[in-house]
Amino acid sequence: MSHIPIEVVVFFVSLCAFIIGQISGGGAALIYTPVVIFLGIDPRIAIASGKMASFGGISGVYKFHKEKRIVWKHIPTFVILSLVAAFLGSRLLIHVDSDLASKIFGVLILLLLPLVLVRPKWGLEHIPHLKSRSTNNLGFVAYFIIAVVQAGFGGVGLLVSYTLVSFFGYTLIQANATRRFPLLFLNISAFFSYALSGLVDYSIGIAFFLASIVGSYVGAHIAVKKGNAVVKVFFLVLILISAAKLFFF
Repeated sequence: MSHIPIEVVVFFVSLCAFIIGQISGGGAALIYTPVVIFLGIDPRIAIASGKMASFGGISGVYKFHKEKRIVWKHIPTFVILSLVAAFLGSRLLIHVDSDLASKIFGVLILLLLPLVLVRPKWGLEHIPHLKSRSTNNLGFVAYFIIAVVQAGFGGVGLLVSYTLVSFFGYTLIQANATRRFPLLFLNISAFFSYALSGLVDYSIGIAFFLASIVGSYVGAHIAVKKGNAVVKVFFLVLILISAAKLFFF
């Protein structure tokens, strides 16, 4: 019996991951990266090659834009911060102990759970008082720090969504939709940095790319159709899964 090509396995695993990640507001990399590593791919190559999925993520951006769920007001600032974060984050993957970083951010993600649960309306409706300039500025700082980590290790997209809801007053669907655009710049910039460093496996990367095209669009469609309440449930579940993966494994 012939073995199934690794690219086929990567495609179907990451397809499911991108659908779930698009619905929940992030965390797809936390689902597919362990599987790819289990298949024998070096962790750094798995992370770097996964950035090719960003090119396919435009389908999710298109779907959310079509449904008018992207908040364009803050996009220019997010894009600039993302480009700087991509440069700094790509250095992290090369120079920082990824196991230690994973455990640290596993704890941070787990801390989101009580913060979300004690606020029943969190992420379900606009919060006008969170649109002040001072609150937004704090949000930009938080976004930049998280973006650096996202570029370097991935898997902390949930923290980006949390930041957009908590500091900018977005609904969960708006946060999920809006973050996709600047993160395209972030991940594509990081990809080119990794490619120049020879860390990208293009056959695996193409599987990620194709899965992202389909998964991002389907996930965005489901998120818009089901509404913020369902997205919040996915968000909470993925917090637990993400924290468990980052902290314990």
